[in-house]
Amino acid sequence: MEDRRQLMKKKILKGAAKVFSKYGLSGATISLIAQEAQVSETSIYEYFKGKEDLLLAIPTATIEEGLPMIEDHLFGIKDALTQLRKFVWLYVRDIVNDPITGRIIMLHLRTNAEFHNSDAYKEVKRFFNRLLDIIVMGQKTGEIRNDITAYSARILVMGTVEHLIIRWLLKNCSYDIFDHLEQAYKLIEDALRSKEKV
Repeated sequence: MEDRRQLMKKKILKGAAKVFSKYGLSGATISLIAQEAQVSETSIYEYFKGKEDLLLAIPTATIEEGLPMIEDHLFGIKDALTQLRKFVWLYVRDIVNDPITGRIIMLHLRTNAEFHNSDAYKEVKRFFNRLLDIIVMGQKTGEIRNDITAYSARILVMGTVEHLIIRWLLKNCSYDIFDHLEQAYKLIEDALRSKEKV
C-alpha cells in the first residue's frame, strides 16, 4: 500500500505532466503545476528541486511502473517473436492510455540534451534494453536473423514504432493507431524473421 508521500508525489507528477504537455518546459511554471495538482508550491519543492527535475521525473516514474507490468505480461511466453509483438503492443497501448505522458517523452524530452545525460535517461535505456534482450534471445534460438546486430534490429523496431507514435500524437490522437501498427509490425517481423524458421 502506498504511503502519503508516494501519493502526493504521484499527484504532483500527474499535474506536472498535464502542464508540460500543454506548455512545454519553457511555458510551464511551478505555479501552474501547483494549480493543476491542487497542491501548494511549497509542497512541490518538498519533492522536487524545480520544474526541470519534475520534467525528468516523469519518464522515471513511467518506467518504474511500466517495466514490471511488461515482465508480468511476458512471463511464460517462450518464443522471441511473440515476446517482441507483446512488448510493442504493450508499449503503444500504454501511450494510447496516457497520451499526455507520451507527448512529454516523445515531443519534449527526445531532443532535450539534459535528458540524455540524466538518470531518467538511464531508466529509459533500461526499458529498451529489455527489448534488446528479446532480440538477442531470438537470435540465439534462430527465430531472429543473425546477419544483423541486435542493436540494428532494435533501431528497426523502435524507429518504426516511435515514428507511428509521434505522428499520432502530432495529429491529436485522431485515428486508431493500432490499424497502422498492425501493418507496420508485419513488415518489422518479416524483416527480422530468420529465413530458416519460415
